Amino acid sequence: MSTKDILSQEEIDVLLDNADSVANTTKSAAVRDEVEPYDIYSPRSGLVDEAPDLTPIPDKVARDIQGGLDAPIPEVLEVEIAAAPTTMEFGELLQTLDTPCPVAVGSIEGVDQHALISMDVHALHSLVSVLFGGDGSHSDQAPPDLTPTETRVAGRVLRRCFQILVNNLLPDHDCQIMRVETNPNSANFAPPAETFFRMVYDLNIGEHSGELVFALPMPALANVGKSDAASAEDQELELEWHNRLLINTSKASVKLQGRAAELELTIGDVLQLAPGDFIPVEIDRSVVVCAQDQPLWRGVLGVSGSMKAIHLLGRADLSAPAMKDFANQDS
Repeated sequence: MSTKDILSQEEIDVLLDNADSVANTTKSAAVRDEVEPYDIYSPRSGLVDEAPDLTPIPDKVARDIQGGLDAPIPEVLEVEIAAAPTTMEFGELLQTLDTPCPVAVGSIEGVDQHALISMDVHALHSLVSVLFGGDGSHSDQAPPDLTPTETRVAGRVLRRCFQILVNNLLPDHDCQIMRVETNPNSANFAPPAETFFRMVYDLNIGEHSGELVFALPMPALANVGKSDAASAEDQELELEWHNRLLINTSKASVKLQGRAAELELTIGDVLQLAPGDFIPVEIDRSVVVCAQDQPLWRGVLGVSGSMKAIHLLGRADLSAPAMKDFANQDS
């Protein structure tokens, strides 16, 4: 070995410094790439990891509720924010609601999630009293169940409050109340560990008050605060991916079948078949064209030049009983 093949001390120091630097970088990358455990019972949305900035919305919702209910309620009603909006697991949320308690399950157009809206039974009794000419006073003792009149009033008020909330959060979306329950446990529509965004208001009527609660799953807040331009950009991107998928899938091959006749035989008859036998069938000109055994077109037998052909007449009507049976034969 020649002396020129031996590293100097200065070169050795440089190599050691570089090795330490690489080791530290690798360690930092390992920390950054640390895997977070996934709870199958508490799925997290890829759209929203935390609530967006809703600073001006709670106050506006309070004002709109105060002036947006049926007369004469606005004259005696005062709506206040009971607490800052928080996140809470759905199971824990249901435990905070009393029984009986009017609870509505609502849906928002374009959001594949349900929302919960509830009202304290004492607030409901005050509202019913005002609607029927009273001053909002009632007994502080909660009854074992709600009367049909109270349930109807609760449904009407919760429906209007839900519309006000959605108009403020997602003004371009329609909403509807799917059902109204008097027991919170009957509105158990989500996994207990799923995270919900919770807003609580105090409904003050004279000397009486009660809580109004809104609870929405986190994915429902994905589009809150998005501009029309951002929404249009998302739609344009979705259309672009749709077109790309269509272009790529259109190059794939698929097996077509033209079925002119089908016959049902017993297993015994099939076992007795032999070369030279004839199988009698009734064949008309009607043909069903299938792709991967799924009926697509209806047509008739014909000739094109020197080849037999199928003349397509129209799409196969899958709603027809005969076609349903035909489609289910291979499933």
